[in-house]
Amino acid sequence: MTMRKTQTTAITHETTEQCDNPLVFELSNGKESYGVSVEAILVCLKLAETKGAVPKLEDDWWLSIRCMYPEVERTLSGCI
Repeated sequence: MTMRKTQTTAITHETTEQCDNPLVFELSNGKESYGVSVEAILVCLKLAETKGAVPKLEDDWWLSIRCMYPEVERTLSGCI
């Protein structure tokens, strides 16, 4: 596995009609940058947990996440 140095910055913004996600991370490799929502990161974390790539998190923690970010649960439905 090859790891490349990537700069990560958390960007916050006010909720608008067009975007209801309050937290986006900007990832950059020095040439290109793009935003990744906190929901996308949580979906990746849950998939990594399911595959055994990271330690299992407490069920209560995931329950809190489901309440805060219902889109995570909808995205994962049928995936795991």
